[in-house]
Amino acid sequence: MSFRKLLIAVLLSVALSVPLSAQSKKGQTDSVVTLMNAKVFELFENEVGMPFRKVLDATFLHNNTYLICDSALWNVNMKIINAYGHVQIIQDRTVLSSDKMDYLIDDNLAQFRGSRVQLLDKEGNTLRTRFLDYNTKDSIAVFQRGASMRDKDGQVIESTDGDYDSKARLFTFSRNVNMYTDSVYVKTSRLLYHTDYDFAEFFGGLDAWKGKNMLSSESGTFDKANDRFFFTGDVHVMSDTQEGWSDSLYFDRTREDLEMYGHVQVMDTSRNVAALAERLFYTDSLSQVILERDATVIAETDSQGQIDTVYIGADRMVYHSEPRCDIDGNIVLAADTRLGNINSDPVAAYRAQARGEDGVAADEAEEDQSSEDISAAAAEAPLGDMMIDRESLAPMGDKKGPADALDSLAVHETEQLDSIALVEKARLDSIAKVEQARLDSIAKIEQARLDSIAAVEARARFVADSLKNRDTTAIGFLTATGNIRIFKSDMQARCDSLEYTDLDSLARLYISPIVWNEGNRQYTSDSIAVLARNQRMDRANLMSNAFIIIQEDSICFDQIKGAEIMAYFDSTTVLERFDALGGSSALFYLRENDAFATVNKVEAKMISSYFANGEIDRVYYFDSPQNDAYPVVQLPQEEKTMKGFNWQPDTRPASKEDITSLELRRAERLRYLARPMPSFPETETYFPGHMKSIARKLAQADSLRRVRHAEASRGQALQEQEAAEAAAMDSLQGRWADNSGMDELEEGLLAPVSPGDSLAAPVSAGDSGGTTVSPADSLHVAVPADSLSGNSPVQNGVREIELSPEQIAKAAAEKKAAEKAAEKAARKAESEAKREARVAAREDRWARLDERDAAKAAEKEAKALEKKRKNTLSTLLSIRKEEARDQKRLEKYIRRYEKRKERMENRKKNKQEPQ
Repeated sequence: MSFRKLLIAVLLSVALSVPLSAQSKKGQTDSVVTLMNAKVFELFENEVGMPFRKVLDATFLHNNTYLICDSALWNVNMKIINAYGHVQIIQDRTVLSSDKMDYLIDDNLAQFRGSRVQLLDKEGNTLRTRFLDYNTKDSIAVFQRGASMRDKDGQVIESTDGDYDSKARLFTFSRNVNMYTDSVYVKTSRLLYHTDYDFAEFFGGLDAWKGKNMLSSESGTFDKANDRFFFTGDVHVMSDTQEGWSDSLYFDRTREDLEMYGHVQVMDTSRNVAALAERLFYTDSLSQVILERDATVIAETDSQGQIDTVYIGADRMVYHSEPRCDIDGNIVLAADTRLGNINSDPVAAYRAQARGEDGVAADEAEEDQSSEDISAAAAEAPLGDMMIDRESLAPMGDKKGPADALDSLAVHETEQLDSIALVEKARLDSIAKVEQARLDSIAKIEQARLDSIAAVEARARFVADSLKNRDTTAIGFLTATGNIRIFKSDMQARCDSLEYTDLDSLARLYISPIVWNEGNRQYTSDSIAVLARNQRMDRANLMSNAFIIIQEDSICFDQIKGAEIMAYFDSTTVLERFDALGGSSALFYLRENDAFATVNKVEAKMISSYFANGEIDRVYYFDSPQNDAYPVVQLPQEEKTMKGFNWQPDTRPASKEDITSLELRRAERLRYLARPMPSFPETETYFPGHMKSIARKLAQADSLRRVRHAEASRGQALQEQEAAEAAAMDSLQGRWADNSGMDELEEGLLAPVSPGDSLAAPVSAGDSGGTTVSPADSLHVAVPADSLSGNSPVQNGVREIELSPEQIAKAAAEKKAAEKAAEKAARKAESEAKREARVAAREDRWARLDERDAAKAAEKEAKALEKKRKNTLSTLLSIRKEEARDQKRLEKYIRRYEKRKERMENRKKNKQEPQ
């Protein structure tokens, strides 16, 4: 290098350093660009003679903004800096980077172009694009042709165009805006994102998805800090089975609570039921919906192909649902009781009872007659055989000789032997009956034990199956209060309180309820229960002070009154029968020659009336009815109606407009389903793989959630199963722990007795367990106590801006930490999978052990039963041997008796022969 060039370089170096110091002291103005430092500085001219300054590893300062690059061409005349290689602009913690940039000094404009342009704002949000302009004076970046922004939490926003105001910390995204935030996908036209307080505003219409749920509106906001959404303008929400509309909607994602305002409608498309109101509040923790201000429920019904609509209006309605398996048993029992009561037929039961009493009376009369016949026959029967002592046969004042005495003795001894034989036969028959009864009792006890064990096992299986397949059917409960109004083409009603549950399908009306039916019929009582079956009114129960009014003409009303009235309707909801119960009275106007001429007054315990073609066809009165008829013209005005008569046609809802002023919207599901979800093409370009990673994490979270739910359900199921088994075992053991039954059995059928003390032992009939023989031959069959007890087998982005070695090290550490976190998540997922496999293997092993234990228990029970059978057989054989011995003794005695009898006959014969 020549001395001249060296001097120029030194002067340039001084020119570049001294002005900086001087300018720094005097204060740098924004209109001047200062080269802060550079490793190499060169001056040259291009082909057209325009001077340029070329610098390497340079740092410029303009508008309090640093421009850093690997190399730059500075056109002083045109006031343009062309920067290349690791280009960065740093202004108030906002960093822009790319591999190429043109800086227009007079315009304060940095034009970034390249394969990737990145903007990192103060809060750590990273925006990437290929086309970005940044005004260093206004601190505004404008990006075009597609960009994507990702924050530190993984939230993503992308659009075709947009801008960033660094001073206001505001991103604006325009055209084809897609957003993802914590499992929520949003598609809109324009989005404003305030980075300082994580607040997003949506404009120009939006669609949002979370899982299978979708929401659409004209505009909205998202308060990320409080995790709260707000939507307004033609809001539409949709799930698998529900669809809703409102003017505005608030959604708290932390509690999953919802608030809807202005012409609210929620429709259950699976049951054709819609709820309308001016305000709706949904509390997720309670699965509860509250409707206020013009609250209305609209349900479509289908009766024999005829579509009809029911409108129910109130000041306020509260609806909640619970899985059937979680409902309190007392609530289910109460619903079953109500359903059983309304499904009963008191009149039919009364008739059956009456028929039953007549039959019992006839049977008792027949039994009395039979008893008299038996008593008479017993009075005429002989006293029976008696025991006779030999000494009592001695002659007393009898002049007969010795031969006569022998004859008399032989006759009496024959009679005695006959009596002994009969008694002995009765004793043996009694022993056989007692033993058979005892064996039957033993068999019954053993069968009861086996049945109890089987019942415990069946109960355990039932509990396990029922808990394994828990009935999670959602059961709805509705409570309406304040000015209740109901309208259906063939039925209308009013009251001040209403309750309904899917458990019994009963609509219960309280506080001055009134029901109108078929145009001319009015039903009133203190409370009314209406049973809906197959989406139609099947029957109604008017409880306490029941009153039915049937308008015949403008002045004539049929009236039925009772403590309770049951009304039955046919398949077309036409009244076909009513039963007035408990001190009933009625007033019927009878038509003669197209005019009402007679009034029939009736009082009875029960009145049952059947209708045909809308008119009373048959009337039945029960239990001493009083029936009086009067000419209408002679009946005083005050007697033409009964006490409690209250005809109210003016309060009857005449149309759906009397129920609500809100219009029912029709389903729009298909139109909204046609709208595509965001595909995030810009995010895939600038953050490749990020959205796929999010999808995998969501799927993994869903899987883990299902696994945890299944484990929690299984744990609860096992606890409930163990509790049920323990309760069943306690019940079974308690049944046999009470020795009263065994004591009675042992004292009776199983009582040990000594061998026959007398052949003529008295015989008595047992009370319950067969025949009891006190001092007679018997065997004591001991049943071990333990044989009677049941045993049942029991889971950051890396900054690409290098400002200093410390920041590089920090970025590397962050990257390493992210990799460790990813590895940890992968290990956690693998661990969860292994744990699930272990759980499955453990469950399989438990199942095999249960099967083995059950097999062992069954084998043990079979052996015990076989042993008892052998013992029973041995007992029977012993009895038969004893019977054989007794038979031999009897035969021996009979032979002795026959020989003796033969000797006596021979004596008598010899005596009678002539000497």
